[in-house]
Amino acid sequence: MKFGIMGHSIVDTILFSENIPTPNTSTRVIEMRDTWGGIGANISAHCGNVGLDVRLYSVIGNDFPLEFERHLERMGVDLSGMVRLEDGRSPKCLLVTAEEDQVALVYQGVYEKDTERVLGAFPQVDDLDVMHITSGPPDVYTKLVSEFKGKVHLDPAQEIHYIYDKEKFMPLFERCDAMFSNESEASVAAKFLGVDTPEEIAKKVDMYVLTRSSKGSTVLINGEASNVPSYKTNVVDTTGAGDAFRAGFLWGMDLGEDPVDCAIRGGALGSFIVEKVGPQSVFPKKEQIEERMEVIRSGV
Repeated sequence: MKFGIMGHSIVDTILFSENIPTPNTSTRVIEMRDTWGGIGANISAHCGNVGLDVRLYSVIGNDFPLEFERHLERMGVDLSGMVRLEDGRSPKCLLVTAEEDQVALVYQGVYEKDTERVLGAFPQVDDLDVMHITSGPPDVYTKLVSEFKGKVHLDPAQEIHYIYDKEKFMPLFERCDAMFSNESEASVAAKFLGVDTPEEIAKKVDMYVLTRSSKGSTVLINGEASNVPSYKTNVVDTTGAGDAFRAGFLWGMDLGEDPVDCAIRGGALGSFIVEKVGPQSVFPKKEQIEERMEVIRSGV
C-alpha cells in the first residue's frame, strides 16, 4: 500500500513544567528542548522506519532545516510532497508539558498562505491507496479528497480545537473511511456531529480509533468497541506518542491485520516514544516492537 501523510513538519520547542499555568499566572520551566516534530513528519518518519511506502505532504518555509529533510529521507520517506515556499517562514510549535498534560501554541507560518496556492503546490495524490489527513488547512484537504478514489483517514489532531468548525469538519468527516482522535479531540468532534459520546461518533463512520493516553486505545467498528491496553513503561515525554501509534496502526494495515491488531502494533510502537524526549528521538527495530506487541496482546 502507498500512504500519503498530510501534515506539518515542525521544529518543536518543548518546555517541561511542574504544571500547566492558568491565564495570568506563571510557572517554572524545568527543562527546554528543541526537537524535530510536526504530526505529518512524525507519522511519516516512523512509517518509513518500519519499511512502509510513505509520502509526506507538507509545506515548509525558507528557514526549514536542511538536516531535518535529510533525516526524513534517511528514514525512507518520499519527500516529493514536501513543498518549500521561499517567501514565508516554516510553522513552529511551542509545547508545554506537565506529566501527561500538554498544551500547544502553534505558529502556522506558510500554511497561512491562500488555499489555492498551497493546494497548487502539492503534487498528485492519485497514486495513493490511503490519504491520512492530519494537521493543516481543511479547505485544502477538502479539495484534495473531492476526486480521490482511495481510502481517507481523518485525524485533525489538536487543530480541531481552533482551526476547524462544523462547516470545515463535516465535508472531510463525510468523506472519510476512518477517523482517529484522542479523548479531548473526540469531545469537539461530538459537538460538530450533534452527539455526546465516542460510541455515537463511531456509528457515523466505518471505523473510529480513539487513543486514551496511558489507558491505551479503543477501536470502534459497527457499534462494537474493542479496548486495547497500553504497554506499561517509564514515561519521560508523551510528545508524538500518538503519532507513532498511528504509524504502527498503518503498518498493521499494510500487513493486512485486523484493526485490533493494528491498534496493538500502534500501542507497542508508541510505547518507545514516551521513554525519550521528543517524537523522533528513538526508532525501535521491528523485533523490539513485536516483543511489546505480545505483552499488550496478553492483556486484551
